[in-house]
Amino acid sequence: MRIPGIVVGIIGFFAVGVLSTGCAPQAVSAEAGGTGAPPEEGTAPAERLAAVTELRSRGLEERVFSAQSPRETADGSWTVENLASIGGGLADAYALRYTAEEMLFGDATDRPSVVLELVDAAGRAEPISLLVRPGVHDVVVRPEVWGVDAAQLLLRSEIEGFDFVSITPIPEPTEPFQAIPIEMSELLHYPRDSWRRDDFELFSWSLYPEILWIDSRDYATQAAMFKRMAFFIEKRGVLGRLLSDEELFGLHGWNAHNYRGEGLAAFFNAVEREDFPINELEETVRDIVADHGIIRRGDGESWVAGSGGILAISQESYPELRRLLLSHESMHGVFYWEQTFRTAVERYWNDALSERERAYWRSFFAWMGYSPEDEYLMVNEFQAYLLQQDESAVRWYFRTRIADRLRSSVSVGPAIVNAFLTDHPRTFVNAASAMNEALFQAAGMVGGDPFCLRPIGTEG
Repeated sequence: MRIPGIVVGIIGFFAVGVLSTGCAPQAVSAEAGGTGAPPEEGTAPAERLAAVTELRSRGLEERVFSAQSPRETADGSWTVENLASIGGGLADAYALRYTAEEMLFGDATDRPSVVLELVDAAGRAEPISLLVRPGVHDVVVRPEVWGVDAAQLLLRSEIEGFDFVSITPIPEPTEPFQAIPIEMSELLHYPRDSWRRDDFELFSWSLYPEILWIDSRDYATQAAMFKRMAFFIEKRGVLGRLLSDEELFGLHGWNAHNYRGEGLAAFFNAVEREDFPINELEETVRDIVADHGIIRRGDGESWVAGSGGILAISQESYPELRRLLLSHESMHGVFYWEQTFRTAVERYWNDALSERERAYWRSFFAWMGYSPEDEYLMVNEFQAYLLQQDESAVRWYFRTRIADRLRSSVSVGPAIVNAFLTDHPRTFVNAASAMNEALFQAAGMVGGDPFCLRPIGTEG
């Protein structure tokens, strides 16, 4: 199975990059007493999990799953032979660490990429474009998701300022709240039959490990986890209120979610302060975000914000919507983690937009159901709605699709919409351009494209 082309935002498709990528470590064998060698390739998942647990109990995991140093060849490429032996045959994913100099990120229309090839035993290669980000980063590759039983990994680069640092095999997680590191294109296609539980799976963004993702089985599961939180943290008219199940019945939350530590801490503090009953899945969310340091106990034993955030999508979303929602929520993750990007967005909102433009955005967000008095929320959603799709789609999205809906709304109406669009014909295009420039400078991304990996030779 090959990953299909990733749909950009709501109407476009990814253009395919054609630059190059590669690596060459030495295989490390596990030292173990008795018959404790790792199982052979093809071992059943349950046996593999038991083997990893045994390695941990004997203190061998650090040796088996350690980073391997690559060797660069004369032509600027790297190779990893006998891939299955890395990690003793127990790894189903590999973290590729690289560095990319900031000088590569001066032009968002010329995004730096390298070529990664996964090669099976018969020599069939699956070429993948790896879009690099500024600085030192890990990108996680799962050959299974790309439909390859990989025996070899090749990485080739034709760009100056890129260096492949190491490859680290990743074992299957053994703890219930241990997040599975993943790249966004692979998150879209991660097999359900590999989930550790039936209702949801927990991931961490390999680009930003402190940003968690929950992929839920359906909207009902997602609502049980996050709907009450959404109304408490973001919803117009009920901000800061814990709604009972009866009050929530029949109300729509969101089809995808994002929360940082401040909102999560406020929610769970209110739950404890009011001795408010929450469901088992909400308790699970609390335990997950506490376990990963997104919230922590402060000196007074109240919850306080830690670092990172949690994002959520659902399997129930149809594919195009799922990709759009993943792109939208990814922008919130970048906003949480990249201080330079956050500062640029805040500066544009406060200094480049007029009060009338900000008022129009607040009207739009209020119509959507957000609380317009929360300034942080307004700024965060401002950039996410602009960057959820390719920059070329922004004008149509806001001046046609959203404008038509706002014209028919009681709270806004046609007179306000028409006058605003007449007086500010380029407001959305200008804002999208500025947001894309800030995003590219900070994270090496552009709107509608949070993906580091994409298939080569596929359009759409």
